[in-house]
Amino acid sequence: MICINVARAEGRNWNGTGPQYVHFFDTEIGAPSARTLGVIDEITRAFPAPQYHVSITEWQTTGREVSRDDVRARFATIGRGVY
Repeated sequence: MICINVARAEGRNWNGTGPQYVHFFDTEIGAPSARTLGVIDEITRAFPAPQYHVSITEWQTTGREVSRDDVRARFATIGRGVY
């Protein structure tokens, strides 16, 4: 999944060398695809530097198969404050 983060400049950073950016909004565009670069380009044009800072995060997740017994054992501990 790709997350596009947009931050807005609000004042100077702590040492006065540049703008301080504060979170403005983010949006998820799903898995990378042919339209991903187009969406990123559009957002970057709509929110130009240095008034805004656009960053991109790719989230990667993994999974593993578990048995019903594994799940049952995991959920049995939740009510007892053991995680």
